Amino acid sequence: MKSDAVKEMFSQAGFVAIQVVSKQFDFVWTDEQEWWSSRWTDGSRFPLERMQPSVLEQFKRDVFKKMEQLKQADGLHELRVACSFLGTKPLV
Repeated sequence: MKSDAVKEMFSQAGFVAIQVVSKQFDFVWTDEQEWWSSRWTDGSRFPLERMQPSVLEQFKRDVFKKMEQLKQADGLHELRVACSFLGTKPLV
């Protein structure tokens, strides 16, 4: 969901002076298996859980092959952005 859509939801809920604070994080995984294991610790696992076992295994092989090309000297990098939304709701 884009930040403008979230700001609009806050606005519709009666919040004013809405601010968005974003921070970028660089996660570095040692190897493909460490990255794969991390997929199962948050919401990114939901699509994986819906795959048939044979499809999941093929997907994993395909992803690992692609990741070989992306690997840097210190591992695999994944940039993530976290957004916080701050607002004030006037007292009625």
